Amino acid sequence: MLVILGDSHTIALHNGLAKLDSRTRRAARGSFGEVVVRDLSHGYKFFEPFFELDDQGVRLTDPRAVGILSKLPGGFAPITANDPRDFLFCFGFHPSATMDVKRWLTHTAARSTPGKQYISEALVRAAVQEHTRPMLDFFRLMQKMNVRFSVVMCCPLPRSFITEERRPLISEDDILAYHQLYRQTFAAELDRLGVRYFTPPESTFDGPWLKEDYVNRKGIGDYHADARYGALMLKKIIGALTEGRRVPPPTPREILGGLRRKAGRLVRRVRGATAKRQAG
Repeated sequence: MLVILGDSHTIALHNGLAKLDSRTRRAARGSFGEVVVRDLSHGYKFFEPFFELDDQGVRLTDPRAVGILSKLPGGFAPITANDPRDFLFCFGFHPSATMDVKRWLTHTAARSTPGKQYISEALVRAAVQEHTRPMLDFFRLMQKMNVRFSVVMCCPLPRSFITEERRPLISEDDILAYHQLYRQTFAAELDRLGVRYFTPPESTFDGPWLKEDYVNRKGIGDYHADARYGALMLKKIIGALTEGRRVPPPTPREILGGLRRKAGRLVRRVRGATAKRQAG
């Protein structure tokens, strides 16, 4: 079983499951049997102590996370030493606890912004190391327990995160300088621990930003990606985790489903062509 747990950026991965191509789906089934994805809590909850170790294993302690995991079929067993499950943790790469725009009205990590108090790179790095300590402690414990796990970097920031209302108060440089330095620092901490992590697919970037095609449209100023991005991210991750392994052939149900989808596309094309001829 592949278990993917994390903050609200996990929602894109959850929604992307349904959009995975057949080969990736079969690769996941052949290696893991089942893929479970759950958004457990707001990102800032992981900047606080969020787990405990007892004689049964590691448990998550946030009430919302506990409630969500309890609803899984068969419940959710504590993570144990040499756990037979594979884990992906999607938290730590978005600075939820320190990204509040109000904090950056008077301060900046960008040297190019005049009129604000400059915060040095060394100070930002020290702050990131301090703020992310609960997550790094969790990853150290997973290593000590010989648990198979990796970490998923969340999507790039969409440019639309900086709304027109915010632009007079905070610049793109302000946001990017801090956000990129935060990610670089957290990635360096994972490198130091020897923790594998997955970065967003190159095709989803527009410069340093998330391509607008993949932005979650639930609201202007949102910083999440959509299901199409989630499918691309899952395809990259599953492809890397199952590289060199045998991919099972399609099941009869998958073959039938593929034929139905092709037939549906053909019917829609014929209807569209017919409608054009009648309109002409």
